[in-house]
Amino acid sequence: MEERGCKPDIVSYSIIIDGLCKDTLIDKGLKLFSEMISKDIAPDVVTYTSLIDGLCKLGQWQEATRLLEQMLSKSVSPDVITFNVLVDTLCKAGLVMKAKSVFDMMMQRHIEPDTVTYCSLMDGYCMRGEMDKAKEIFDLFFFDDMEPEGKVKKPKTQLI
Repeated sequence: MEERGCKPDIVSYSIIIDGLCKDTLIDKGLKLFSEMISKDIAPDVVTYTSLIDGLCKLGQWQEATRLLEQMLSKSVSPDVITFNVLVDTLCKAGLVMKAKSVFDMMMQRHIEPDTVTYCSLMDGYCMRGEMDKAKEIFDLFFFDDMEPEGKVKKPKTQLI
């Protein structure tokens, strides 16, 4: 690309990193991520979320969590998609308490959870046999607080 006079930018790097991660080539994605940083191209929320998703799909949630911490330290703000990837992965791994702490971080940062966030938490509690907690989430966020267009309102009470 550079040989032809076209310098890669954040968009081109992010597209390639996302493709590598979707193809489970996370090591190559991380190498390209390092190359991008070495060229003083700052990663954005899309770049980080692609890597976090790729790591989570390979069960590397610890590394994904470390990447979230790096993202925050670089003042890159995660979005609802970033948080949903982590909440869903942690719940599927049976780590509902860790997922709940990610959810709490999301709320502290004033990022509005969506249906995916709540469904992931309900699923996590169900997988642990904690049906009362799953039902509480269902009652709080899907029965009482659902808006007509399907968006979930901010909860009136604190989550479990």
